[in-house]
Order: sequence, then C-alpha cells, then structure tokens
Amino acid sequence: MSTPPDAVEQVDDALKQAARSTMASEQVEQMEILNLKQQRGGLTPDERRALAQMLRRYEHVMLVRAKAAALLKERGYNVLSPDLLDPYHDESGIHSSDSILA
Repeated sequence: MSTPPDAVEQVDDALKQAARSTMASEQVEQMEILNLKQQRGGLTPDERRALAQMLRRYEHVMLVRAKAAALLKERGYNVLSPDLLDPYHDESGIHSSDSILA
C-alpha cells in the first residue's frame, strides 16, 4: 500500500517548516543582551537561569532544523538551496516564527 500524494506533500511541507524554524526575535534579542552583560561583568542568578533556558531553546531549535534538513535530503531535496531552508521563505504564507516550535 502506497502513501497518498497529499500525505507525502503534507509531510514535506511540515519538514520544510521545521527546517526553517527560528526562535522568536524577542528571545534572540534578550539572549544577546544577557550574553553581552555576562561578558561585561556578570549576571544575577535569575539572569543566568534565563540565559541557560534560552540557550537550551536555541540548541533545540537548531537540532530540529538539522534533523528536518537531513530528512529532506533523504527525500531528495537540495538542502543547499537558499530558498528551502531560509527562515523567511515559506510558500504556505505562514511565517516561520509561527511554526510548531514558536
């Protein structure tokens, strides 16, 4: 029994969306601010915890993106194509920050 073309396309679209996932820009900005503050002298315990949590989130997003890209490559996609993995390019009209990881 073969998989219906619609289902294959839906899986491909979900993988593309996952491969384009990003952290919310506010989180990235806050992470950068805390990182700079840490380099300049130190963070409070709450700031250290917040930064550690954001770094774990960033690592998770990167892991999901890498796994999705690997699966897309296995499915025959050119993962070196800028349009395929560009977080700001999405044929569905859904902005990548609205992805399943946001």
